[in-house]
Amino acid sequence: MKRLAPLLCLVLLVWGCTETKAPRPVSPDEIEAEKSMAPVPTFSAPVDERLMSREKKGAPAAGKRGHRAPSASGLRAAYADDNRQFNLYLDFLKTYKEVPHIPADVSERITLTVLDKEGLTLPDCDVAISLKGKVVERGKTTADGMFRTFPALYAGKAQTLEATLRYNSLSKKIALDRSGRREVTVTLDTRRALPDAVPLDLLFILDTTGSMGEEIDQLKTSIDLINLNLSQLSVRPLIRYGMVLYRDTGDAYVTKTVPFTSRLEDFSKELAGIRAEGGGDTPEDLESALKKGIDELNWNDEGVKLAFAITDAPPHLDYDHAFTYMDAARTAREKGIKIFSVGTGGLSLDGEYVLRQLSQLTGGAYIFLTYGERGESEGGAPGSVSHHTGANFTSDKLEAVIINIARNELNHLVTQPDETHGEYFEGVAGSTKPEEVTEELFTKAVAQLADYAAMSLSDKPATAILPLASELSTADSAYLTSALLIAATRHPLFTVVERDNTSAIVDEITLGLSGYVDEKTAAEAGRLTGAGLLMAGRVVKSGSRADVIVRLIRVETGEILSATRILMEGTLLPSAWD
Repeated sequence: MKRLAPLLCLVLLVWGCTETKAPRPVSPDEIEAEKSMAPVPTFSAPVDERLMSREKKGAPAAGKRGHRAPSASGLRAAYADDNRQFNLYLDFLKTYKEVPHIPADVSERITLTVLDKEGLTLPDCDVAISLKGKVVERGKTTADGMFRTFPALYAGKAQTLEATLRYNSLSKKIALDRSGRREVTVTLDTRRALPDAVPLDLLFILDTTGSMGEEIDQLKTSIDLINLNLSQLSVRPLIRYGMVLYRDTGDAYVTKTVPFTSRLEDFSKELAGIRAEGGGDTPEDLESALKKGIDELNWNDEGVKLAFAITDAPPHLDYDHAFTYMDAARTAREKGIKIFSVGTGGLSLDGEYVLRQLSQLTGGAYIFLTYGERGESEGGAPGSVSHHTGANFTSDKLEAVIINIARNELNHLVTQPDETHGEYFEGVAGSTKPEEVTEELFTKAVAQLADYAAMSLSDKPATAILPLASELSTADSAYLTSALLIAATRHPLFTVVERDNTSAIVDEITLGLSGYVDEKTAAEAGRLTGAGLLMAGRVVKSGSRADVIVRLIRVETGEILSATRILMEGTLLPSAWD
C-alpha cells in the first residue's frame, strides 16, 4: 500500500471480506467534528491522559460514439453493499421513509450459508422457508452459498421457522429461531458439482431515454474490455450477455429485449445500434423492464447470474403494474439472480431508495457514478447522483467495478481464487500528532463495526468494552484499549456500560491472549457486565506494526456481528515516544 506521509492513510476493511477496492487516502480534515461529547465511563485500565486531553477539547468523528478496441471509459463509480453495511442501510430506510416506495420490512434478517462437506459454498441450492407447515418463501443460494430471509415480511408473531434445503437429490431440514443467531451455516453431506466452464449470465437493464447518452456510449466503449478481463480469469467462465432496453409510455418503445448470447460480436452489434432518445417526465418504466429481464428472459439454471440496472431516473410507481419491482426482487431470489443497480446522471433520492431496496433484497449492491465529490450526495442535478452510503467508498472506472463484482462472484466457485486484496485501516506516522492519528483510526473502526453489524442497533444496546488481549507492553495495550473505549462512547448507537473492573472480568472468563469470545464466554461476560453487546479483540506484533482486530459480539448468541482491523506503525504507540 502506498503511504502518503505526512497525512494519515486510512483504508477500509471488513475482516474476512474478499471484495477488492482501490485504496483511497483520507486526510484528517475529512472526518467531521463531533457536535457533542458523551461522558467517558470509568475503566479499570487507566484511560490514557493524552487521549483524555483531546476528549476534553472535542475531537473529529469519524468518450466517443461507436464500437472500438478494448479501452476504459471515463465514468467513475463506487458502490455500497447494503447487506454488509446493514445497520447503516436500515438507518437510511428509516430516515427517508417518506419517499415513494413499496414498503418492505427487512430489519430482521437471517442469513443462511450452505456449504458442502469440503467447506465449499453450494450455489443453486433450493431453499424453502416454511411457517406452520406452509411454504412462505422460496429461493436459491447464490455463488457465495448464501440465502437471506426476512421473517418480519411474512412470519407475524411466530418465533420458529423451518428451512428445507435441496441440492441435487439431497435434502435437509433445519429449524430457525427468530431470537437466535443472525447467521446460520449449514453443511450438507455432498460435494459441490460444477460444470467445467462455469456459466456467467450478465444482463444489462438499460434506461435509453435522452439523458442517458454518455452512459450508453461508454458501455459501447468498454464492453470489449469487460469481456477480455472476465474471459481471462482462471475459472474460464462461459459468458452470456443480454440486454433489456427501456424508456416510458409514449416513447418509440417501452421495452426492447436482446436475448442472452455467448457471441460477443452479436451483442456488440445490438449495443452499437442503441440511441438515447425520449423520456422527459423524469420517472421511467423500470418495472416493465424488470418484468422482461428478470421474469421472462431465459436465464441459466446454474452458475453466476448478475443483472445491472442502469438509470438516472426513479421508476414510475403510479402505473399500477401487476409485476412491481418487489415482485422482481422476489423472482430474482427464486432464480438466484443478484441485481446490481447503477445510479447515474442526476439520479434523485427517490431513485436511490428504490434501487437500493432492489439490490439489497437480491444480494447485490448499489453502484453510483461519482463526479469528484467526497462524502454523501443529495443528487437530483446533472453530475450529482444521490447516495447516502456514508463516506466509506472508493471510486474506480465503472467497467472496473463491474469486472470486480463478476470476478468476486466467480471466485466463490474456485478453490484457488484470483487474487483479491483485504482492506483495513492503516495508521502512518507523519506531521499529525500520534494520538490524533490513533483517535481517527479507532473512530473510523468503531463506526465500521456499527455500520456493518448484522442486526439493527437502533435501540442503542448496552455495550461492554473488554480490554484488548495484547502482545504489546502494558502501557501500549492500555493506550489502545482506551482509544477503543473513547471511540465507542462517542458513537451514538452504543450505550457503553460503565464498569471499573472490566479487566477482572476478562480474568474471570479467561479470554487469554487470543481475545476469542465463544458463546459460553459471551454469555458470562454479558451477565457480569449487564451488556447485550461486547467489543473484544486482540493486538499482535506484525513486524514494526501493531495489528489490531476488534469484533462486535452479540451476547445472547455469541455470534460476531461485525469486525474491523487496524494496522498501526509502532511509532504511533506510547513506547516509541519516550
